[in-house]
Amino acid sequence: MTQAEQSEFEERLRLKIEAYHDAALLYAAVKLGLPDTLAAGPVTAEQLASALGLSAPHLHRFLRGLCAIGVCQEHPDGMFAVTPGGHCLTSESPSRLAEKVQIVVGQYWRPWADLVSSLQTGAPAFDQVFGKSVFDWRREHALQGALFESYLMGETFDQTGAIIEALEPAIEAKRVADIGGGCGALLAALLIAHPHLTGVLFDRRHLIEMAEPFLEMFHLSDRIELVRGDILSDTPVEADLYLLKGVLQQWNDDATRTILSNVRKPCLMARDSPSSSDCCRSGPPTTPPPSCLTCI
Repeated sequence: MTQAEQSEFEERLRLKIEAYHDAALLYAAVKLGLPDTLAAGPVTAEQLASALGLSAPHLHRFLRGLCAIGVCQEHPDGMFAVTPGGHCLTSESPSRLAEKVQIVVGQYWRPWADLVSSLQTGAPAFDQVFGKSVFDWRREHALQGALFESYLMGETFDQTGAIIEALEPAIEAKRVADIGGGCGALLAALLIAHPHLTGVLFDRRHLIEMAEPFLEMFHLSDRIELVRGDILSDTPVEADLYLLKGVLQQWNDDATRTILSNVRKPCLMARDSPSSSDCCRSGPPTTPPPSCLTCI
């Protein structure tokens, strides 16, 4: 490596190390609702500080920090406004970046900063920092949990086209179970695309409660059975096709084996049960009825 290449490499690392500055600026801006406020029209730092109960001199410096990263601009008369690009941080933006920065900084920043503890103990840093698992923390902090599920739902909808296409070879199934499916975005998209399907949504109680009004919006309540439970304890769900999207990577190897074993039990029961073999069978009677497990 030449000296010039080494210097370039070091500069890239320096910028990555200092990137937390920008993340902190964006997080604070979104938490204060500044992108939406500035999108409504230009204001001075003093006007904005008065409306939000903030220190005007410090807010003025903060807004200039946002100008430096292109989110807002300062006019010659001292007014600040959101830039065209900065509109992606408004609450109505389809980019969902406002949700993402709140999750990344508000929920993940401290655990990532404590990564050394994970390397020392093998336990999730989130548990070390917050004193409980991420699942329990989001359940107890309902607004943060809803924020995460909202973002995840949007991301899932963006991915459904490719997932549905990939599942085409297995779509002769009649009943699909989404294990750990959250609010049911993937299952809803799959059933909308394939009207012959019925579904089962399996997840923790509070997520199933969040799923109910969501599924009603798509008039799918009569086609989807909602099952409350814990994937580490049991998965009492029978289906022809089982989906686990974004589930297994959240657990260690032992827990992952438990999850897969729990899902496999009803698969084997369906295979061995004469009463359920017809709904599982995709070939002639001599063909073993396949219950299909797909991890995404």
